[in-house]
Amino acid sequence: MSGLALERMALRLGLREQPLIRKANEYERLLKLKLIGNNKISDSVQAIICLDFAALQFNDSFDSDLALKLAGVRKAVYGNYKRTVGKLLGIDDIVSVNSLCVQYGCSNNIQDLAVDILKYYQDNTVENCDWNHPQYPCMAVYKACKLEKVKISKSKFLVSSRLKSAQWNDLDAKWTKVIEKGNFHARTEGCKMKKKDDTTSIKDIDKANKMNQTVKEQSTFVEDYETWKRRILEQARKDIK
Repeated sequence: MSGLALERMALRLGLREQPLIRKANEYERLLKLKLIGNNKISDSVQAIICLDFAALQFNDSFDSDLALKLAGVRKAVYGNYKRTVGKLLGIDDIVSVNSLCVQYGCSNNIQDLAVDILKYYQDNTVENCDWNHPQYPCMAVYKACKLEKVKISKSKFLVSSRLKSAQWNDLDAKWTKVIEKGNFHARTEGCKMKKKDDTTSIKDIDKANKMNQTVKEQSTFVEDYETWKRRILEQARKDIK
């Protein structure tokens, strides 16, 4: 498939970022060289898989259902082709914020927050890191889930991160120190609505307390006898006149 054809396929999949498309073209050119004399994967499927890998590389969303329709193959077949292409290109199934959120069923709020956390850490760490290692997107999603109070087993992140427990704990401590400076907060609408409801409840309680205090003051007021007597006599004289 030519570069122009791949770009049209990218547009059909909703992928418009030029760096991503250039990366997919790079993957496709390399794949053509690897498949010389042994090409069992159609050009369109090759292009889609290369776009799939490029989207993972750039943490961009990828419509897997639409990709399967455009590829015209079953999900299991696509998975086998993808593993084959990954081996030929010398890349693993890239672990990214996007792929982790899809795998764990995380919301868009968590995904967006994790991307921001990862970017902030990249911009503020002084370490020379291999950002292609899965530990970084794993920790970003893990931190985002904690902020959003979404419980996902840490053991799952450990497996995806390819770290040992002690290494994970060390990384967690480093990220905690850096991220605290970023002042990150949960982004779910539920949290915002809850805060608004809490404010409303406090106002209602204050209003009710004031009303109760007024009633209490009125109920505790006692008119002495002489004052009552004068008031009654004054009212009687007015009535006679």
